[in-house]
Amino acid sequence: MEKRPDFMKVIMVLCFAAVAVIFVSKQSKPKGEKNNYEIISVKKEQREIKTTIEGIIEISNLTEVKVTKGLKTKEINFHEGDQVKKGDVIATFSSYVTRKGKNGKRYRAERIRRYVSGQDGYIFKMNLNIGEEVPEIAFIIVNPEDIKLYTGNIKSGNKNNLLPGMPVTVKFSDNQKIKSEIIRVEKAGDSGDLRGELAVSDIKGIITNADKNISIDAVSQDKKEILAIPVKTIIKKEKAGGNYENYVYAVDSNNKVTEKQITLGEVNGAVIEIEEGLEDGDRVILNPDNRLENGFIIKTEK
Repeated sequence: MEKRPDFMKVIMVLCFAAVAVIFVSKQSKPKGEKNNYEIISVKKEQREIKTTIEGIIEISNLTEVKVTKGLKTKEINFHEGDQVKKGDVIATFSSYVTRKGKNGKRYRAERIRRYVSGQDGYIFKMNLNIGEEVPEIAFIIVNPEDIKLYTGNIKSGNKNNLLPGMPVTVKFSDNQKIKSEIIRVEKAGDSGDLRGELAVSDIKGIITNADKNISIDAVSQDKKEILAIPVKTIIKKEKAGGNYENYVYAVDSNNKVTEKQITLGEVNGAVIEIEEGLEDGDRVILNPDNRLENGFIIKTEK
């Protein structure tokens, strides 16, 4: 008598075969599709070469102005950084004297004194306060020719970073900025180092920031070629120890997504330099989100 095949064994074999087919099918297909992504190409662009150097303000030949003791300040017409000319009334002072009236009674009379500038210049320091007795030094005046602005020293081998005519931005520690340019480059002592002298284009700005730390951004006439992409393409991921790594989602010719780690350079507005991780012509997603994963196929915006 012929034996019939075990029915349950046949069913189990068929189920295992179906699962295997589904598994292989899933492994061979992309994970899924996502819609409405915009793709851009990474391109090379020209970027200014910027050198940041310490800045130094040198001010000499200050004129200290003293007035008669016992006076009180009544009016201040100029403040720190203001330009004054010979003949300008910088401040008014008052004092009181006792006088005898026609009726024989004594009374106190106010006597007004004015300080008239004997020179052209700028107010470097104003020590007066209205209503208060004048200090030993009322204020200090400086000639504009005695205000110098220099870069810190650089090695002679980097002389192309400091050239006459090069535009610079002078930055103070309170985030104020003034524009200037290098007017000459000279030797800094006997070390062989160089330093640049800058045009003093904003005297008031320099005087009012003379006590702050200064840095100078010098922009070379030469340019460097870099890879750059919009900042919003970058995805930051937190790693162990609280550190972050930067990624983009690159897209191949079939619109398949691959997550790539990148190294960032300088930021220039809404664009950031890419030092490592991408090449010229690579395609990346401009508007990434947290739905993206390796292997996704995306549909681009039309």
